[in-house]
Amino acid sequence: MHTSYAYKPHPALSEYSNCKRNFTQFCASQDAFLQIPQYEGIRSLWKGLPPTLLVAVPGTVIYYTSYDQLKVMLGFKENYTGKDNNKWAPLVAGSAARSMLVVHLGIV
Repeated sequence: MHTSYAYKPHPALSEYSNCKRNFTQFCASQDAFLQIPQYEGIRSLWKGLPPTLLVAVPGTVIYYTSYDQLKVMLGFKENYTGKDNNKWAPLVAGSAARSMLVVHLGIV
């Protein structure tokens, strides 16, 4: 006997459609995004942004500065297609800059 699955909804869709509308448990990201502003206000969606930026921005600045400096030191020239251009420099510089950042800040 052949069973057709065409008429059955995807489990994720049926779970969301049967979702109980209470604030204690969310069924999906969309459900949380709609309910949090109702109960806590629209500003609550961004209340974790300042601490996140305090952690992320210094690491990003250190990484990109190190990457650019290492890339130039290894002989890579932007917009230059000559044979003396080190094509492996961006890969090596990116790996080294990320490794130095992880060792220095202790984050992954």
